[in-house]
Amino acid sequence: MRRTTCAATIAGRTGPGASPVERRDFLKTGALAVGAALPACAAPSSSPAPARSSPRFAHLAGLCAGLDPPGPPDFAERRERARRAIRETGLSALAIEPGPTMRYFTGVEWSRSERPFLLFLFENGEPIWICPAFEERTARERIPSPQDLRVWQEDEPFARIAADAVRPRSTGPLGIEPTVRAFLTEGLRGSFAPEGIVLGAEAVRRCRMIKTERELALLRRASEVTKRCLAAVGPLATEGSTESEISAAMGEAHRAAGMASPWALVLFGPNASFPHGTSQSRRLQEGDTVLIDTGGSLHGYQSDVSRTWVLGKSSDRVARAYDAVFQAQQSARAGIRPGRTCGEIDGLARAVVDASGFGSGYAAFTHRLGHGIGMEGHEEPYLVRGNPTVLEAGMTFSDEPGIYVPGEFGIRIEDILATTADGCDLLGPGAPETPRVPA
Repeated sequence: MRRTTCAATIAGRTGPGASPVERRDFLKTGALAVGAALPACAAPSSSPAPARSSPRFAHLAGLCAGLDPPGPPDFAERRERARRAIRETGLSALAIEPGPTMRYFTGVEWSRSERPFLLFLFENGEPIWICPAFEERTARERIPSPQDLRVWQEDEPFARIAADAVRPRSTGPLGIEPTVRAFLTEGLRGSFAPEGIVLGAEAVRRCRMIKTERELALLRRASEVTKRCLAAVGPLATEGSTESEISAAMGEAHRAAGMASPWALVLFGPNASFPHGTSQSRRLQEGDTVLIDTGGSLHGYQSDVSRTWVLGKSSDRVARAYDAVFQAQQSARAGIRPGRTCGEIDGLARAVVDASGFGSGYAAFTHRLGHGIGMEGHEEPYLVRGNPTVLEAGMTFSDEPGIYVPGEFGIRIEDILATTADGCDLLGPGAPETPRVPA
């Protein structure tokens, strides 16, 4: 699931009063606090950090080795896909801000600021970049040659510079990538009349939702490594352990394996009934459920895995809930194939939980079945009731049903799946049929 926990848990400590926050926002805030003096262009790298030595997790070293990151041929192929998508969706150009989509099409890292830095992709030809003039030399170090770079001075309207560069090659609507900020969209709007500005989400979706073989290989390895890390850390969750200690161990294991940006949501007993965590901390007690939701990044591609087990003997009620969640996950997996909709797959899992006696609808299974995953931990497609998106080979997403009983326990099992021509692939080993420590 990955999206959240309290900031203290992510930092490796928990305590009363820590408010739940979105994990990505916390990491971004932390990065800004540490590097507030960095220039706007100094974006955090999506490349994996060198593996850190860790005696207790030395056996994990090297797990990320042997896979190269996407390179210039990959980005060129992706931009060709963008050209087709732009034509097919009735656009003539697509405007993109720094972030995952810019990295997807170009590999260029850049941080967002109040100074616009934009990429324009077209239905024909090479991209155009719009950059603050004082950043030109840095930008030219990163932008592939011979792509066109235009600059604007601090006292110039960026939209006019963009329009002068783009309009000669843009005869139809300008598409805006969905995460472009409102002030940039409004700044461009007046300069691109009468062609108009429209949301370019569909063009982006057509490219990013369908993973290439290289992307699938990176996602598979990332999931496999996270599952190995879970197997290494799980036995450390003993009576008296704190959630923050196990969270820190998950980070240490991921770094030892060579993964970047590790994170972990660790919840014991009643705390696990909060799907995205709570400000309350707890020491592990006999009979508690242990829920760990964790992942990291490999060459910019994400993992996201959840496992739940019981310290000691499981009660009949917990065992019954675990079995319902396990069967719900299996039912969804068995039903995945091209041509079915995301909403249908959510319904397959929800029907199992509905029949388990823990409540129907969103009563106990309180969230959607899954989210897409790739360069972002949460991206399209979403396996949620009513979503008409049709599954296609190459789509990747989580399969993560759960049952949450306030004041008692929470259970979630999560794996990443890739749609194939006739079904789906499970990325890495699946969860055990009973609530036991991952192996």
